[in-house]
Amino acid sequence: EQWNTLRETFTRIDVDGSSGLNRKEITGLWEVMWPDCDKTEIKNLAGELFCDIDINGDGEITLKELEAYLLMESDPSDIDKFIADDNVKEEPEDAREWVWAVLDEGGINYTKVPWLGTMRTAVSTLVQVAIMISVVNMMIESLPEFQERDNN
Repeated sequence: EQWNTLRETFTRIDVDGSSGLNRKEITGLWEVMWPDCDKTEIKNLAGELFCDIDINGDGEITLKELEAYLLMESDPSDIDKFIADDNVKEEPEDAREWVWAVLDEGGINYTKVPWLGTMRTAVSTLVQVAIMISVVNMMIESLPEFQERDNN
């Protein structure tokens, strides 16, 4: 549903009907959203954002580029893999894909599973906490008091 809303909004912003958003359309949108802001400031900020989203540098932001920008969960240098059709799916197809969907931070993006990013973060955090507990436990067990106690 969110992706449908994004597509509809994209179409409404695309004033010239080119199936891509140019700098003028993005700047115009920002001017409507923040009418009290300085026009030069808006133009500069909109231009910076435009450059971030326009991955191929052709002067237009396609819907696919916008979706890739919004889905970006890894380093910006990896953005090309998010644009590829085989890295965006609606949802995992089998149990193996579900496991990898939860564990693989930079993996395939599933458009019908919006909570997956939160799940990935939670799993990653739990793993990091488990590692920290193990390290602290090893440090405590290596203290001289514990080594003497174990030897007696």
